[in-house]
Amino acid sequence: MTEISFSIYGDQPSPLEGSFLQEFQAQHRVQVHVSRMLWNDAWPKLLNFAVYGGGPDISQIGAIWTSTLVSMNALRPFTSQEINGLGGTESFFAPTWQSTILPGRSEVWGIPFTAFTYLLLYRRDLLQRAGIAEETAFESAEAIAETLQRLRAAGVKSPWVVPSGQPYRARVHIAASWIWGAGGDFVSDDGRRILFDQPEARVGIKAFFELYRYLSPSDYNLTHDECLRRFASGDAAVTITGSSLPSALKSWTVSQVVENLGTAVVPGVPWVGGSNIVIWREAQVRPERERAAVLLANFLASQSTQIKYAAVSDSIPARSNALPHKFEPVSFSQTFEQALRTGRSYKPTLIWVRLLNDLSRTFDMITADILADPPLDVVHALSERLDPLARRFDLMLSS
Repeated sequence: MTEISFSIYGDQPSPLEGSFLQEFQAQHRVQVHVSRMLWNDAWPKLLNFAVYGGGPDISQIGAIWTSTLVSMNALRPFTSQEINGLGGTESFFAPTWQSTILPGRSEVWGIPFTAFTYLLLYRRDLLQRAGIAEETAFESAEAIAETLQRLRAAGVKSPWVVPSGQPYRARVHIAASWIWGAGGDFVSDDGRRILFDQPEARVGIKAFFELYRYLSPSDYNLTHDECLRRFASGDAAVTITGSSLPSALKSWTVSQVVENLGTAVVPGVPWVGGSNIVIWREAQVRPERERAAVLLANFLASQSTQIKYAAVSDSIPARSNALPHKFEPVSFSQTFEQALRTGRSYKPTLIWVRLLNDLSRTFDMITADILADPPLDVVHALSERLDPLARRFDLMLSS
């Protein structure tokens, strides 16, 4: 029996660690040894595998990590025949493939496993009380700002509850929707020039950060889970959440919140992330292990597996034909599907992980600046924090 090693990541136990792979192992006579890395440990360990070898044959990795591992010549590309065997790229949400193909290259370096995006949660009754039409309340950056202003004017104490504590890595992912919606971007198409210092991007960044002025002081420095609990308790009108929402809903007990719950796509262009299945180049040394790894990737990306996995986890399937089986009520599936079909992923830049880390820390500092001084000139704050970062990364990308 062929034996292969499969690494996954996450702070909570995964279905992949239990009996989930028994069907695959029995059918193909392959023993899969699964190891889970904690989130904070995963990227350093993956880098260590890329540099020194001795790692797993196949891995589930964060989609945004793919391009950096490719730049280190650590991954094995998938063939067109292998992709077609999955039903082709059209069987998946289009943005999930964007992290697997580098600019100017045709190889596919990963298979989308899960997708992730954010959506807005809002209280229909509070919008109605403020005379706001929910159909247009969140259709643009300008519309959401006006909606929050009108909610505050109507006496809603917490019109907007979003994470403002530090650090909050996902802040960059959420802000991306505002940046892309304003016509801006983070890097150029060829990955050689920084664009978040350009006027279009700054318009989107400014619009995003100005929304922090609608936080009540009692809502400062909350985590994502604390924001969701505050919304669930009936103390807020609008918040942002991701794919964990259906599980969280099961514990919500305030009927006024549950009965008046509405969902909307984040304004602008929704960010789509998730995870990819990759095969390490080192697996090619042992052809039988390489073949087994390809079989496992095919199994994990199949429609039936994606449906089963989504049913026992908080994940969104990367396959578009698996999503309808995921969310209840149906309106959640419709909102997630709209975001996944209209959204996009980051451009796969070779040093994207480092750029994201630095952007995340800088966005944390900008958030702290605004909370400490709400009347702050946001344009000046953005220039002071982001311009040096843009200059530094421009030098790295152009070298």
